[in-house]
Amino acid sequence: MKKTIKIFALGLLSAALFSCQDAALPTIDNLVYISDAANGRLGVVNMADAGEDTQVSFTVRLAQKAEEDIKVAISVDESILTLYNETYQAAFKHVAEENIEYPAVAVIPAGSVSSDPVTITVKSFDTMGAQYALSFKITSMGGVPVADASSKYIVQLMKPLKQLVPTFRNSQAMQCEP
Repeated sequence: MKKTIKIFALGLLSAALFSCQDAALPTIDNLVYISDAANGRLGVVNMADAGEDTQVSFTVRLAQKAEEDIKVAISVDESILTLYNETYQAAFKHVAEENIEYPAVAVIPAGSVSSDPVTITVKSFDTMGAQYALSFKITSMGGVPVADASSKYIVQLMKPLKQLVPTFRNSQAMQCEP
């Protein structure tokens, strides 16, 4: 019986010593994030045919509606892709800055939770067999903080493989077409 009381007293003393000290954590009212980054850090877009531009789009969102317009800065950041390559032992090359056109700012209108789709245009270039990707991030231009985990996004640019396919036009000749 004494042993049971001692164990109970020790448990009660431990609970008293290691319990929360009424920690006051600040509440986060709202956050800005890239909705596509919430599903995963790597998106995939097929590149357009040679001579045509490739369009990459994403949406900037808020966790909840705001009473005024929220402006968010958009920037291309090669260090995100470099860190991804090191972490996952990948070998993606970043698209050269002169081949990328994008808006500097996205605006989330008052009373809404998302911006219009932000479109990044990648001008046509020769990949020469290498795998390319584009990495970008958002930063808040107002009082709304940015969700760190969903503020960075990488889009892999896939070049479709094109091969000649045999077609039969008549029974006597076989020709190949792209």
